[in-house]
Amino acid sequence: MDALTHAIEGYVSTEWNSHADAFALQAIRMIRDNLERAVADTSDDEARGNMLVAANLAIQPSGSGAIGATHSMSHPCGGHFGVPHGIANAINLPWVIEYNAAGGEGIADRYRVVCDVMGADAGGAGAHVGKALADEVRALTGRLGLPQRLSEVGVPEEGIPRLVEGAMGDGCTLVNARELTDEDFAELYRRAL
Repeated sequence: MDALTHAIEGYVSTEWNSHADAFALQAIRMIRDNLERAVADTSDDEARGNMLVAANLAIQPSGSGAIGATHSMSHPCGGHFGVPHGIANAINLPWVIEYNAAGGEGIADRYRVVCDVMGADAGGAGAHVGKALADEVRALTGRLGLPQRLSEVGVPEEGIPRLVEGAMGDGCTLVNARELTDEDFAELYRRAL
């Protein structure tokens, strides 16, 4: 899920470029085709090998700092509450997608491409595109048997102020597709709880 998050965030980051797009989109395709297989059958060397390649491709856009608010939210979840990074990303990614996609049609158009690659409905306005992709990610994490809420992995509501402080100070926030305030982060954490 960290690899998928890197690929999606890299594709919609304010630091995106055509070279990084190629890596991100191919990573998403490979994750779409192999992640569930690799989890369902850990002896499936082909799926596991493809996931290794996908993870390598997904990190490439991040070389220029192109990540985003999902990582900003997930880093303090791990630091303060011991939430594994991939699990935190799996939980936070759909909420950030919905937030970002509502930020304008230019951002929504980037998510629309990701929807197409993942097989989600990409029609409608930005909010619809964000919801469709977020629901696709939630369905994937559900099929993988991953937690769906931060509260399931030990993050308490009273921890939100510390999480917000960490997220606002995280460098990944600087290249998110849409600017966030303290209150925006607090609301995203509340939704993710």
